[in-house]
Amino acid sequence: MATQRPFLLSFTGLLVVSLLSVTPDDRMYARKERHDRGNRIEEVVYHDRNNLLATLRTYSTGGVLQMEEQYSDYQKRIKNGFTKYWYPSGKLYWISDYRNNVRHGAFLVYTEDGTLKRREYYKNGTRKKAICYGQAGEVVPCTDFLQEARFAADPQQLITHLQTYMDRDLHPLRAPRMLVRFDVGTDGAVENLYFIFPSQEGQVNSPKPFKPANDDEPTFLMDAFEDMPNWKPATFDGIPIRSTVSLAVRYKKGILTIRKGPDHVTR
Repeated sequence: MATQRPFLLSFTGLLVVSLLSVTPDDRMYARKERHDRGNRIEEVVYHDRNNLLATLRTYSTGGVLQMEEQYSDYQKRIKNGFTKYWYPSGKLYWISDYRNNVRHGAFLVYTEDGTLKRREYYKNGTRKKAICYGQAGEVVPCTDFLQEARFAADPQQLITHLQTYMDRDLHPLRAPRMLVRFDVGTDGAVENLYFIFPSQEGQVNSPKPFKPANDDEPTFLMDAFEDMPNWKPATFDGIPIRSTVSLAVRYKKGILTIRKGPDHVTR
């Protein structure tokens, strides 16, 4: 336990600072809200009258605790302190220390029998050290705990694939830039393609399935994305999960550029 002491001290210091900003009356204050979210129950406990210091917990519909997060400013969703997740059995899955909404300190992951399988240390959101353990307790290589979906092995292959379709048709794109959104399933298959084109005023239109504006407009853009090979799915602790991918696409003077935004993952 001695190696974990610096991690605990980092959270203790934050807790002391937070408590100093609370009036004596607030220290006796607690207000609880519960919300039924359909597939889970959400509980928020406010620890001050301004509804800033708060603890968020989620429970299964059967009442099993799933997650707990600590906030120094719940209105702005700023996390400070420990975030914890539990297995459906009620055993601790992982715990991570946060400072100003980024990991800072320990991130520990356990197997369901309580064995430590991952130990990471972060400083202001940057991972400084990671050690992972196999079933027999041996040290094994670490992969990212959460890996986003990615196209094949090399992102450049996505540009090459799309460029091939765009080069074969001389029609200009409806707009020189667009946003493309789609789901990547646990098997890597691409589903639910949506295209978002800026309006003439520069505003972003609501996402909608791609359709030609008229019979003469080519559908090569839709064909290019529909004919993409499967992606590598996002993974959470090594397990494939479904995610939504967003791509900012720009095509100017025959040059195609793509910028990928962060995935929205579904667990």
